[in-house]
Amino acid sequence: MDIFEKCYKFTDAKEAIASGLYPYFHALETAQDTEVVMDGKRIIMIGSNN
Repeated sequence: MDIFEKCYKFTDAKEAIASGLYPYFHALETAQDTEVVMDGKRIIMIGSNN
């Protein structure tokens, strides 16, 4: 039994990308700060993994 078999079968992210959606990351149009522009809108950055 391959312990990574379940990982190889996971296709949700690839299917979302193929359909034109990518819900996991959104590109910032400004530098990362307390307030950023994303999709042309000014928003408050309340969390980041960076």
